[in-house]
Amino acid sequence: MFFCSSQVARKGYCALAVIFLTHGIVHAHVVLNSPVGGESLDGGFTFPIQWQPIVQHGTIDWDLWYSTDGPTGPWIEIAADIPLGDPTAGSLHNYDWNVPNVDIADAWVRVRQDNSGQDYYSVSNSSFLIEAALPGDFTGNKLVDGGDLLLWENGFGTNSGALFTDGDGDSDGDVDGADYLLWQQNYANQGAAAQLATVPEPSSLLLLLLGTAGLMFCRRW
Repeated sequence: MFFCSSQVARKGYCALAVIFLTHGIVHAHVVLNSPVGGESLDGGFTFPIQWQPIVQHGTIDWDLWYSTDGPTGPWIEIAADIPLGDPTAGSLHNYDWNVPNVDIADAWVRVRQDNSGQDYYSVSNSSFLIEAALPGDFTGNKLVDGGDLLLWENGFGTNSGALFTDGDGDSDGDVDGADYLLWQQNYANQGAAAQLATVPEPSSLLLLLLGTAGLMFCRRW
């Protein structure tokens, strides 16, 4: 409950205080624009995190985290000490996040306005989904094919800092023979699955055989 003294009320400050209390929480000092929640992100690929300062402070830089356990963390660092850029209120800031290549059903992102004084935070409004890519699907087209092999060939020999889109299928930072084996195994499995999909169902096959037998019987007569 909020109380105002008669002196404060006479000066008209009480109404202003109520407005601040009811709206100050809504209008934060920094706001996370994306991901806001409800999105489905592709694991192993980049996603543009976007935020903007609402109130200008003596900001030093920005920090980003993500959580897999709800809006209160614990938090896993995405990037720290991101350069300040334009500190003015309303300016847009972006960071290309290399999304972890794992299945996460309850993911959240948090940004910190790292100030010389008090820091301010903003968190996704609700959770979002991260779907791990198919092993060997370096292009992200939901298929393991020659396009993925080409990416692996281009990235082959990278010893550190490699991304999934460079052909790093096992997320160890390099592109080598182990990543090729992942592509090869899943390319073969996908091919086998495609072949199985083209085999007629038992009922269809039975009808085909019966029809062929009927034609042969008719020709004899």
